[in-house]
Amino acid sequence: MDTIASVNSFFAPKRIVVVGASDDTEKTGGRALDYLKRFSFPGEIFAVNPIRKNVQHINTYPSVGALPETPDLAIIAVPVQHVLEAISECGEKRIPGAIVTTSGFAELGNAGRRLQDEMLQRARGYGLRLVGPNSQGIANFSTQTVASFSSLFLTYPPKDGPVAILSQSGSMSVVPYCALREQGIGVRYCVATGNEADLTIGDFAEYVAADSDVKLILIYSEAIVDTEPLIRAARLARDRGIPLVALKSGRTAGGRSAALSHTG
Repeated sequence: MDTIASVNSFFAPKRIVVVGASDDTEKTGGRALDYLKRFSFPGEIFAVNPIRKNVQHINTYPSVGALPETPDLAIIAVPVQHVLEAISECGEKRIPGAIVTTSGFAELGNAGRRLQDEMLQRARGYGLRLVGPNSQGIANFSTQTVASFSSLFLTYPPKDGPVAILSQSGSMSVVPYCALREQGIGVRYCVATGNEADLTIGDFAEYVAADSDVKLILIYSEAIVDTEPLIRAARLARDRGIPLVALKSGRTAGGRSAALSHTG
């Protein structure tokens, strides 16, 4: 699957499964499930919980393999020691994309990086594309796909608009979101890529730059892993005559240290 098609499975899925779904909306798996319902995701919602039979009034399945249909997107919100198993289950189910919200990977040092590399290798063996790990999630408000756990979407209700926000940092994805919503400006895309084991800000930038309704792209990056898609996105934005504004952190010794401990 090419990158554009891969990104589309994150922005316009027809079926989503929350792996690690919970009744507790203060937990990642609880809030992600709540948001899909609260913001009226138009497709099918599945929940996986090996202990509970019902979560947030949705019947659950004990594993991804037990799902009756194949989702387009998985939100993986399980403890770090269960992530590899969840990746394998999603891969065997032939799910094309997964958002890994779990932390405890490259941002913790060499041991975490080795685990992150193993996760990526396992995902690639199945053709499974990843956002994260350590990702706050993504949202496409034009398709009511809010696959995120940011609490600020409750404070500032979503409204579709002409702005795309792409950030490695979860916090720095919602800071401009809040500022724009306070001014009554809508946001179409709000993406937090986390550690970027696989898909990067550049991959998403290339996608949103091709959206004719997007008039402004905002990017916050702690590390530029792959320059080529970002260059293509910038060229496309230039050709369309729309601004692409990028803030690159970590240019000082202190900033690099902070970025390393934040997104690895």
